[in-house]
Amino acid sequence: MQIPLIDLKRQYQALQPEIEAAVLEVLAGAQYIMGNNVKAFEKEFADYIGVKHAIAVGNGRASREITRASVPLPTAIACLTPM
Repeated sequence: MQIPLIDLKRQYQALQPEIEAAVLEVLAGAQYIMGNNVKAFEKEFADYIGVKHAIAVGNGRASREITRASVPLPTAIACLTPM
């Protein structure tokens, strides 16, 4: 027996107008990084998880650098992250 875990096509169809409107808004504003949409996402996500701040980053290296800069560790300590 094959059990479908998730129907992404059906989920997309249900949200298609909202998704396409959001994508077009970003494209029209040409703010692909940072900008008002990212600020709004950070605020909504922080509220959702119950913290004061959330920071959206573009990749794992940026997240590691932000973590390294915000946590006072001695310079001799290595920061290992899974790849």
